[in-house]
Order: sequence, then C-alpha cells, then structure tokens
Amino acid sequence: MSLCTRCGAEFHCAMADGAGRASDAAPVQDGSSAVAEAPCWCTALPMLLPVPLAGAAGCWCPDCLRAEIAAQQRAATAGSSTTELKR
Repeated sequence: MSLCTRCGAEFHCAMADGAGRASDAAPVQDGSSAVAEAPCWCTALPMLLPVPLAGAAGCWCPDCLRAEIAAQQRAATAGSSTTELKR
C-alpha cells in the first residue's frame, strides 16, 4: 500500500506497489498465483502532472488527485473566460 503525500490516506498505486494486488491474483497450474498486469487507476484520469521520479513528492490518493484536477480545470476555465482590455 502507498500513502498519499498530500493527505496521508492509504491507497493502492500500481506504479509504486506493483501492477496488481494480491487480491487480483489468479491461480496458475502449479498452485501459485499470478498477479495480473494492469495500469494504475490514475491512468484513467486526465493528465495533471508528470509521474514523480523516485524520491520525489510521490503519488496522491484518488480523492486528492481528482480534487486537484477539478481545481485546475476550474482555474483554467476562469482564466479563459476573463478578457483583458488593452489600450
């Protein structure tokens, strides 16, 4: 499990924790289990920031990442609707 570097919540990050979770493991013939390769949940969201490098700020939980995406989208919309008068 990963910890959100913004709020401290625990969440699963496929980039940091591995592509699959133990609960996603499928049994194979020899009795062991294979974890399915899957992209991280965050890849389904709009791109906000580059993926952090090892030792950088770290990942955010789904709630924090969605909130930041919404805030940036609101700021972009507000900025594009403001017109500046020039003399």
